[in-house]
Amino acid sequence: GTICTILMDARSAEVLLEDGDCSSRVTPASTFKIPLAVMAYDAEILRSAHDPVMKFRSGDPDWGGANWTRDTDPTDWMRYSVLWYSQRIAQAIGSDALTRYAQEFGYGNADFSGDPGFENGLERAWVSSSLRISPHEQATFLRSLVL
Repeated sequence: GTICTILMDARSAEVLLEDGDCSSRVTPASTFKIPLAVMAYDAEILRSAHDPVMKFRSGDPDWGGANWTRDTDPTDWMRYSVLWYSQRIAQAIGSDALTRYAQEFGYGNADFSGDPGFENGLERAWVSSSLRISPHEQATFLRSLVL
């Protein structure tokens, strides 16, 4: 079933529809690519829709199929939700800067520690791990991008 449906007016911040639990924090999963892209453009890691092109390496996650096992640019990263590209960006930004950006953005709990005992925050904090955000916080963050 539906966990949450939320519709917010970007101009007024009025919540027009809220159904389900929209206040509990959950994993952002693939939606984290949005703030990660903002961070990466600000840090000048991403330079355009097609720069940089990163090469798939042996050992990178490949369960996304053929679209994950080829050279990837920012456009294909977003289009195909290429996890290893996100991981490389997160590693280039670093944990401290990711945390600082997330705090500045009001992005959930801003916790990039990863799974307890594994020191894998830069590989998976946003995938069913330590980083959590509520749908309401997510809507507020997205609103801040369009204003």
